Amino acid sequence: MRSLPDDGWSARGDGTGETPLSGAWSAGGVVAHGFTHFGLDLHVAIYRGNEWSGLRDVGEWWPVDRIEEAGLPTLFAKAARLALAATGEDA
Repeated sequence: MRSLPDDGWSARGDGTGETPLSGAWSAGGVVAHGFTHFGLDLHVAIYRGNEWSGLRDVGEWWPVDRIEEAGLPTLFAKAARLALAATGEDA
């Protein structure tokens, strides 16, 4: 299943924990999503730095202007649209 880059679900709700990149992060908003038996609030963080530490070599990367074609699950599609809106780009 495709997803957006993440921290491996290791960050804690209070903002502490391991992150794959250090540097300039900003809040991108919250995606509220309902699953069958529970709800989830996904806090989107946007990396505004330029140190990628080899992450571009991991996984499958899609051009931002074609992200809607990636077939992301609904939760990640919502998060991508939110992040793009926060950065002033269109999805």
